[in-house]
Amino acid sequence: MHYRVYICTGPHCGPQAAALERAFEQAIAATGLDEQITLRQGGCMSRCEQGPNAMVHPGGAAYTGLSAASVPTIISQLGQGGHPLHSHTDSQG
Repeated sequence: MHYRVYICTGPHCGPQAAALERAFEQAIAATGLDEQITLRQGGCMSRCEQGPNAMVHPGGAAYTGLSAASVPTIISQLGQGGHPLHSHTDSQG
């Protein structure tokens, strides 16, 4: 399965988006999942108070409160079938 990870670049998450994108790029490269996961910039995800945020498609898992430290686990789980990291998912998804 091919996943697309959209990183929020809205006004609240945007300032942290570059660091988060670097963390995703490093985790994807480290796991060799370059062919299975594509990074994209997304608009505001309307979860500003819970940011920084990202969303994964297919599946629509909305990740909130992200940090660079949480990214490797998210990527690892996507590589193992896409089960979301529940400590960072939002039930609004």
